[in-house]
Amino acid sequence: TGLSNRRGLQHALHAALAHCSPQRLVAVYLIDLDGFKPINDAHGHDVGDDLLVAVGHRLQANVRHQTDLVARLGGDEFIIMARDLATPEQAEELGRSLLRAFEHPFTLSQLRIKVGLTIGYALAPLDSDDPQGLLRYADAAMYAGKQRGKHSVQRVPATAALAWRGCIATPCLPIGPMVGPLVGPHSHALWCGCRDRHSGRCWPCPPPRVAQTSPRSCCPPMRARSTSGQ
Repeated sequence: TGLSNRRGLQHALHAALAHCSPQRLVAVYLIDLDGFKPINDAHGHDVGDDLLVAVGHRLQANVRHQTDLVARLGGDEFIIMARDLATPEQAEELGRSLLRAFEHPFTLSQLRIKVGLTIGYALAPLDSDDPQGLLRYADAAMYAGKQRGKHSVQRVPATAALAWRGCIATPCLPIGPMVGPLVGPHSHALWCGCRDRHSGRCWPCPPPRVAQTSPRSCCPPMRARSTSGQ
């Protein structure tokens, strides 16, 4: 796709975080394509590969060239890092502008193909000032968006980020069925979530990656990424 890889993203993110502040926010957007797998299955890998390249180009065309970086994680997942954002509202509007950019189909090999985006994002230093934490919160928000119907952009709620970051939640409880492929033999298991002791609401541990069969007192490790693009 000609985009930055994981190493390039990590380098740029570390550099941006060194200068971030509440007035100079850094946003990390984790982007998953909606409907990629059916297209890849129906038209073949050549069309699928061409579509991924076209997606990368469209993402690059809809970010700020001097301050933002587009990278591909693998499969049909992309990441955008945007720095020097003045307000959380500006970060949300950037995400919504990406959704609007994908309202129009692609033309590939005489085919008109449309894919959507599900975007989860997190802000530094408001949600986390750690690269790994930002990616976890963005990942949790993206999976929540998938559950709620896809084609959306959302940030992890601030209360949930605070609970996860500071461990102010009660022990994790099984709160719902696992989403996506499971790691390990417990395909029937429930994944865990934290109950915020202040609001009483439950949030999925960031990110809900390995299924659990019993309550835990801390968040589970990362679940294997899905490349289904459903």
